[in-house]
Amino acid sequence: MNYSNPLRILWDFVIGDISNDKFELWIYENSDILEEMLSNELSLSLISVNYKNEGPIIKFKQALEKYLDKNFKQKCECLKWKKYQHFDLG
Repeated sequence: MNYSNPLRILWDFVIGDISNDKFELWIYENSDILEEMLSNELSLSLISVNYKNEGPIIKFKQALEKYLDKNFKQKCECLKWKKYQHFDLG
């Protein structure tokens, strides 16, 4: 996992390429960076959500995806692709 790119880590979590456990550990190690990147509400959710309960995680991932789409415009959708996603090119 490339720990030097917080945006990549956030997207990897949203698309399911990082386990909840690994992501939770990464959050606590990088909380200062995330507080600068994200809204106060989202930062608080990052540290307060129960990563063992998939129900709240699904809703949280949806909120995080909307925030990232709105606030971190990308030139391509490639950050949303899973690492081993295959595409039919014709």
